[in-house]
Amino acid sequence: LRREKAAAAAAAAEERAVSSEAEVRALREAKDEVERELRSLQGTVRAERSAWDEAAVAERQRRRDELTSELSGLHAAGKEKEQEWARRLEAADAARANAEGEVRDMQATVRAERDSSRSAAREE
Repeated sequence: LRREKAAAAAAAAEERAVSSEAEVRALREAKDEVERELRSLQGTVRAERSAWDEAAVAERQRRRDELTSELSGLHAAGKEKEQEWARRLEAADAARANAEGEVRDMQATVRAERDSSRSAAREE
C-alpha cells in the first residue's frame, strides 16, 4: 500500500510537472509574441517618426510602455513557473526515490522472511 501511495504521489507530481512545463512553454510563446510586436512597433516608430504628430507619438509611447510592462510581467510569470516546475520535478524525483527505496526494503524483507521460512523448514 505504501508503495502504491508513493508511486501515485510520484505520478501525480510528474503530471503536475508536465502541466507546469506546458504553462511555461505557453508563457514563453506569449513573451516571444509580445517581443515581436514590440520590435515591430519600435521599427515603425523609427521609420515614421517624422510623419506623426505629437498625439501619435504619445500613443506609441503609451503602447510601448504597455508592451514593456506586459513583457516584464510575462518574464516574471515565466520565471515563477520555471521555478515551480523545478520544485515539482524535485518533489517527483524525491517521491520516486522514496518509492524505490520502499520497494527495495520490502523486497529485502520478503527475501529475509522467505529465507527464514526455508531455514525453519529445513530444521524440521
